[in-house]
Amino acid sequence: MKRISPEREHVSKDRYPLSSYVALFFDRPPGSRLDPMLRTWLEYIVSPAGQAVVAALTHRAEGYVPLEETMPVEQKRVLALLSLSPGNADDYL
Repeated sequence: MKRISPEREHVSKDRYPLSSYVALFFDRPPGSRLDPMLRTWLEYIVSPAGQAVVAALTHRAEGYVPLEETMPVEQKRVLALLSLSPGNADDYL
């Protein structure tokens, strides 16, 4: 087995076997809209400013790595779907 070092590039591209994702779960009853405060926070964490905060934590013990460049685009699409009128977003997720 080839050894892979825990460098940022290896971790961000899923090459380092001991890396994992941080998943966010929140309680949104079916057919309800996303809470505006939660939506604002979620938009921030996928924004360039939010990802800059994550990047600043890369060299700490926690070792967080920013999202790949295409991931914020996908996450923003999901947030847009969650903002549809109640009931409609669940059909697309």
